[in-house]
Amino acid sequence: MRITVLGAGAWGTALAQLLCTGKNEVTLWGHDSSLLGELEKSRRNEKYLPGVELSAALMFQADLTRALSGPELVLMAVPSRAFREISGSLAGFTGITVSATKGIEPVTGLTMCGVLAQAARCSGLTPVRKSSPSTARRSRRSSSGRSS
Repeated sequence: MRITVLGAGAWGTALAQLLCTGKNEVTLWGHDSSLLGELEKSRRNEKYLPGVELSAALMFQADLTRALSGPELVLMAVPSRAFREISGSLAGFTGITVSATKGIEPVTGLTMCGVLAQAARCSGLTPVRKSSPSTARRSRRSSSGRSS
């Protein structure tokens, strides 16, 4: 799967590295082009994730437009203070978007998933709705041939 991880801090780098072990084609985007250049050269993120060797397969991209052209999945791991701005860049993206950012937006009181849902409505994306546990159980039973 082609995946772009947005956010080259400790969390984003760790997730990108983990996704590389699953034989995915992973690109890590960050706003700091000099940091990304150093990551590409040294294959380490000593600033945020010291001592971890990064996969040779991990790609780096400082241009957000380029980072968002082509992935099937975008994993948001940016700081919550930048989440709304970065998620606004997803206009036109038709793949899967996942938030791995924790926090609450101070102005609106929304979680990052709530912010993403707002941005999705504005850009034409459709947020995935989580089913209730009872619905999920009924679904599994139905698909396994058992009745509820």
